[in-house]
Amino acid sequence: MWMLVCLKFAEYVNSNAEQLRSLFVEHADGKIELSATDLGKEHEWDEFFDKIKGIIDKNVKGDVCRLLTADFTTTGTLGDWQQLRIKTEQLKVFGNNVFCRYIDGILPIFDEFIQTYQGKVNKEFWIKVCDIKRNTLQGPYTPAERLITGWILQLFDLKADVAQDPDNINLPNIRVPVKLEDHTTGNVTECYVVGGFHGVYS
Repeated sequence: MWMLVCLKFAEYVNSNAEQLRSLFVEHADGKIELSATDLGKEHEWDEFFDKIKGIIDKNVKGDVCRLLTADFTTTGTLGDWQQLRIKTEQLKVFGNNVFCRYIDGILPIFDEFIQTYQGKVNKEFWIKVCDIKRNTLQGPYTPAERLITGWILQLFDLKADVAQDPDNINLPNIRVPVKLEDHTTGNVTECYVVGGFHGVYS
């Protein structure tokens, strides 16, 4: 859930970079290149990400890095769900009306997760996670159309009561170029750091 929220946030920030710049950085130079040095082995990605996180933290205002870091477990304890909700609501400080509407749409869902963990199960809520409708009024050689409704759509910034073709729902993702330089050999490798739900499309 947190990855999805962060990816939607990244999508929003990228689409409104100029308007939001002053909330994140002091400079007005557009994108700047960050450099991490003195890394260990070529494939020590944990070390790379730790260093890059520290560098980003030094280049952005406030506690943005702390806020976007998943500092809760993925085991689904009550504290995890509560922290997920708190951090999600805190993102509203960066939002315009459109992004805040998205956050306001998913906070009640997270509230239900918390209530369910505490044993207060709202059956009406869980019945409406997702409903698949099949349009069988197609031609004899046309496959039946599948449409879904339900609150799961709100997680993707779609209306729960407006039927959607699941094939048309785009899962957000990010792709950041990275240049790796080996100063001992002079080799330069161009690659990307990617984040998202890429396995879903495999």
